[in-house]
Amino acid sequence: MHIILLDADVIIYLLKIGKFESLLKNHTVYITETVVYEVQYYKNELGERIYVDLGDYHRKNKLRVINDASTLAIQQFSEQIAQKRFLPEIHEGEKSCIVLLTLHRDYKFCTGDAAALKVLGYLGLSEQAISLEELLGRVKNMEPQYLKKTLKKKLEEGEQLRILYDFEES
Repeated sequence: MHIILLDADVIIYLLKIGKFESLLKNHTVYITETVVYEVQYYKNELGERIYVDLGDYHRKNKLRVINDASTLAIQQFSEQIAQKRFLPEIHEGEKSCIVLLTLHRDYKFCTGDAAALKVLGYLGLSEQAISLEELLGRVKNMEPQYLKKTLKKKLEEGEQLRILYDFEES
């Protein structure tokens, strides 16, 4: 069984569409401490802030919070990515999850963030990415960034960057 790491954007989207509990019921879900910090609230269809207490899900054993990778490992990863100017910038929660993926090959990461998916593809971690569609199944009017075909496209874009730029550096 794989450990599923969720990015903040996925959690917020699931909360907005009322499917977060469903995902937690059907999968063992993990989030990093950084992602907990990133998910403070979301805006409903009226633009009102809805505050989120992910700690409540953790206390009820519906959601597992795992330690971030070491600060040093995340800093080193950030510096490596920054040197690759052709790669898009990614958020701290995504960095933390990606470092964990490099340390644990059985982890899967679910994000709808195009930049993070390109970085995963570039790093050769495509097999560790999973779409929300794959986890949840078909949901009516699911936003495109959470579909399997979008995930595949963004990972391929990252893989192409690796081929292009690693070839130029050799």
